[in-house]
Amino acid sequence: MLSHRAGRLLSKSERIGLIGELLFLRDVLSDRVGWNAAIKCWNGPGGHEQDFVVAGSIFEVKTQVVTADRRIRISSEDQLDAVQG
Repeated sequence: MLSHRAGRLLSKSERIGLIGELLFLRDVLSDRVGWNAAIKCWNGPGGHEQDFVVAGSIFEVKTQVVTADRRIRISSEDQLDAVQG
C-alpha cells in the first residue's frame, strides 16, 4: 500500500490525515457496511481525489488538530466533484 513512498516517512499532516481516514473507517463505515467492505471502499494513498467510494457515494475525509481556526484546506477542486476521477 505504501510501497511507492521509497522509505520516506509520512509528514505530520499526512499522519494526521491517515489517522482521520482510519477513524472514519472504524467509526463510520465499518458499522454500516462491515469491515471487509469498508476496507475495500478505501482508496488509501492511491492518488485518488476522494478517500472512500461506497456504493456510488464518495467521501473525502478532512482532519486537523483542534485550533481556533476552523477552516479546512481543499487541495483540489476535484475533491468536491461528485464524479470520482
